Amino acid sequence: MEGMPERTRYGDNVPRPVDIRAFITQHIHDRAPAEVTVAELVGAFRATGIGTGGRLSKDISDALRWEVSHGRVVRVGRGRYRAGRIPRTTAGRVRMRARRAASLGDEAGWVG
Repeated sequence: MEGMPERTRYGDNVPRPVDIRAFITQHIHDRAPAEVTVAELVGAFRATGIGTGGRLSKDISDALRWEVSHGRVVRVGRGRYRAGRIPRTTAGRVRMRARRAASLGDEAGWVG
């Protein structure tokens, strides 16, 4: 329709990639020193009702790859990860963004 805004991937109910990464990182660090599987991360997303706007497995894979490259998450085997090191200032931002991502799922009742 004419005059209608184009639908964007990152709307009001869909967290940005930085928020998805923060949610995953926070989830892994909350369970430290235990290892976390990708299946557990998918379950955590679904439990909170966070929608990603795309393929959930792909978005989680992208987020994990980024976090591993920055040392905040360590890959210990195929589909298994554990907590890495996070500087104190970065940890505060990660917590804030993880809460923001989780609140999007709560507000929208959106399941991805």
